[in-house]
Amino acid sequence: MTEAIGRRLLWNGSQCCVKQPDNEKPTGEWNTVELVCLGQDCIHIVNGKVVMRLRNPMRIDQAALTPVTSGALILQSEGAEVFYRNVAIRSITAIPAEFVV
Repeated sequence: MTEAIGRRLLWNGSQCCVKQPDNEKPTGEWNTVELVCLGQDCIHIVNGKVVMRLRNPMRIDQAALTPVTSGALILQSEGAEVFYRNVAIRSITAIPAEFVV
């Protein structure tokens, strides 16, 4: 079982994010990144280690905050060139047991 330790962020009284230390491989090596989302839970996994948990994601680009239940999937880089390979999307009906807190 993965523990929810790290820097905990709480805002709007209902959104919660737990940020762990980074887990990237050295420059030039491929990383494996997984994003598991179901209901109001999102778990970011880098090279097999949970690095962030988000509870109750909300859209903030509208007049009123609304839950994120659908929308585009966006792959991005923050300030550097990035390459992607072997991108796969699949449906799930439960959060995998090894990531349940």
